[in-house]
Amino acid sequence: MLSKLFFYLGQELLNELPYMCVMTNKQTKEKKMKNVKVKVKEEANGTSALSILGGLLIVFAIADFGLSWTGVNLTGFLGPVSRFTPMIFGFIGASLLSAGKESG
Repeated sequence: MLSKLFFYLGQELLNELPYMCVMTNKQTKEKKMKNVKVKVKEEANGTSALSILGGLLIVFAIADFGLSWTGVNLTGFLGPVSRFTPMIFGFIGASLLSAGKESG
């Protein structure tokens, strides 16, 4: 989130400076100022479905772990495997979140 803020502020700063001055020194050894237009490449701000699903699984894993301490078992239908479901859902969620950031 902080990197997106810096990226946005940098774009705003570059938009305020439409031209960049480049100093060249040719064979005549004269210094000439040349105006060059600066193009800013816009970054796509899309969130992939894998990132969203991974985040939801991590939130579910945290909720499952927290509620298990209060006596509420969200995954009781899985039998003895329900003791490990917070770790399973957390690892799957983290993997999907990582894969979503790489693809998007």
